[in-house]
Amino acid sequence: MIKETEPFYEAEKTLRLLYPKGLFVTAGKEQPNTMTIGWGNLGINWSKPCFTILVAGSRYTHSLIERDGEFTVSVPYTEMARELAYVGTHSGRDEDKYESCNLKTAAGIHIPTAHIDCIGMHYECKVIDVLEVSRDRLDPAVYEKRYAKTQDFHTVYFGEILASYLQEE
Repeated sequence: MIKETEPFYEAEKTLRLLYPKGLFVTAGKEQPNTMTIGWGNLGINWSKPCFTILVAGSRYTHSLIERDGEFTVSVPYTEMARELAYVGTHSGRDEDKYESCNLKTAAGIHIPTAHIDCIGMHYECKVIDVLEVSRDRLDPAVYEKRYAKTQDFHTVYFGEILASYLQEE
């Protein structure tokens, strides 16, 4: 059963599960792809409820968000550590991750992008702003720890939450 909620209904739980466990982000209207995020934020920007996520430029999901301008965030309340680890370390460019780890998707309510079919909170988001992380503005310690070896900088997507809902058994 799905129950629509206000965006901050389970905000504390969402943020507690974001790090260190991670959440699912899905993008791609026709052929969805899901990845794991461990960085993000839930809050208010420009008087709108937003889910802010960071996606590295090399990720397949990055190209899908750029193309479609939307994404979903799924917050699993049941144990899905294996699935989160798998979709976070394999590319949808190379394989069908849903088949590989037996994940199911469900249709979005207000946007065409699907979400992961799991018990928990779900957020449907439309991109309303984008920021590129760059070395010249980044704290040197963060640069050294996160980007010095790869130079794979993140894009910060501000997603206006168009729908939020709790999926129960």
